[in-house]
Amino acid sequence: MQPDEYDDGGGIHLGEDDQDHDQADDQDDDHGVTEMISDLYTAVEEDGGTPSFAKVLADGKRSLCPGSAHSRFSFLVRLLYMKSRYRLGNNFFTALLKLLSDAFPQCQFPKSYDEAKKYLRELGIAYESIHVCKNNCVLFRKSEVFDTDYVNLEACPVCDESRWEGGESGRRVPHKVLRHFPLIPRLKRMFAMKRTAEEAQWHKVGRKPVANEMSHPADGEAWKDFDRKYQSFTADARNLRLSLATDGFNPFGNMSTQYSMWPVLVTPMNLPPWECVNSANCFMSLLIPGPSSPGKDFDLFLEPLIEELLALWKGVSTYDAVSGKKFDLCAAVLWYTHDYPALSTLSGRTTKGYYACIHCDKNPLSRALRGKIAYIGHRRFLPKDHEWRKSLAFDGRRETRDAPGKFSSKEVQAELEKVKDVRPGKHPAPAPRKRKHGEKSSPKIWSRKVGLWKLPYWKYLLLPHNLDVMHIEKNICDALLGILLKIEGKNKDTKMQGWICMIWALDTNFTCERMEMGVGCQRLSMY
Repeated sequence: MQPDEYDDGGGIHLGEDDQDHDQADDQDDDHGVTEMISDLYTAVEEDGGTPSFAKVLADGKRSLCPGSAHSRFSFLVRLLYMKSRYRLGNNFFTALLKLLSDAFPQCQFPKSYDEAKKYLRELGIAYESIHVCKNNCVLFRKSEVFDTDYVNLEACPVCDESRWEGGESGRRVPHKVLRHFPLIPRLKRMFAMKRTAEEAQWHKVGRKPVANEMSHPADGEAWKDFDRKYQSFTADARNLRLSLATDGFNPFGNMSTQYSMWPVLVTPMNLPPWECVNSANCFMSLLIPGPSSPGKDFDLFLEPLIEELLALWKGVSTYDAVSGKKFDLCAAVLWYTHDYPALSTLSGRTTKGYYACIHCDKNPLSRALRGKIAYIGHRRFLPKDHEWRKSLAFDGRRETRDAPGKFSSKEVQAELEKVKDVRPGKHPAPAPRKRKHGEKSSPKIWSRKVGLWKLPYWKYLLLPHNLDVMHIEKNICDALLGILLKIEGKNKDTKMQGWICMIWALDTNFTCERMEMGVGCQRLSMY
């Protein structure tokens, strides 16, 4: 359970849907909580650590008061759950705890919200607050992987902006705070209980694949390709395949407020299909602050997660409750799920302009038409002997060019080498370099080399970026319905489109006789 991080001290009125949601869940008592903590206690001991939650375990076994169905631990967990579920303010929750403490002193309730959070931190349910430069230049932390140590700095070493909102002399409130929820302890916790440890091996032990059917990510070609390349990783069914996902959201639930935050979620894909979609198995790793999208600086915020992923690739000592022995837990990211606009943000490849198509790295289909960029010439994908290639009915020309080419892995690496020194944040602009006479500027397809390339296996993944097709399908469907039904505001078949066709005809010396043969010119007769 994670405490609510977005309230500002005031309550928010709940709608009818929120009031009716999971009424039965509110009546549930916490069966299995004590057993779960006992399993975690054993796992920490067997892993060579010192359990810090002996007091919590004792509270989980002791009744809150004579005749109560709750223990002190389960009652406090339920209170914190209700605070988060119903969006209760911090001040109100502190006042409630103080009232309960005064009314029932023998129950030994925490006296404030902060004290309640400290109580749960003993279970490892905590996060790390990392201060961020105002211009997203650096994280004020120490990192051996990225060779930085900015923990004690009072100002950004890149842009020289103060770390604090009021300057060094004002209140010590940071401009931005990145919340990092450590991933490794939660993945190790999966193997501390027999049920979840067995489910982590379901993809290999319990799954029954059916030919030409896909019911689990393990049936996909991206998973199979990874298994073929890393057979030592595949040999142990306990090694985890992970999926990352991110998207922006408004934490205030008020669309008139221009504010967005970006959570980065991690889901283990080894689990059965019904567990893969269970929200309990979707771990928040990072919560990137607003008020706007980090854009090209998104890479900076991923640094803590990338460090953990590098450690997981090498192996982390973990206790397995099924075998009763320790093993080296390894994990790898198979893909990053996001929508199309976030593709440029997370991959570093441009998704607009002349090279907007990610499949046309060489000789793209894009073409300038009086201030607009059009994507025409799709006959290049047809076979060389296709009759449409010889037809003049399209643009008055025969199509003899080959299909657009795609970069090979070596060519991608060469392109990334050109931008490997690009860093996030606000850097002093370099002096513009004058282009020599006759020199042609090469197209800039990659804007930067993102941090995910530090993962040794990233360049070999078959599907590193997995697009969320929901928005793509919706936009295409809306466009088709808008044209067919002539919906005002959504109809793409407008006079402007007709003028573009006419400009295209004039630019290609398309004669009137040929225009009557073309499909696009039949639309011009409407105007």
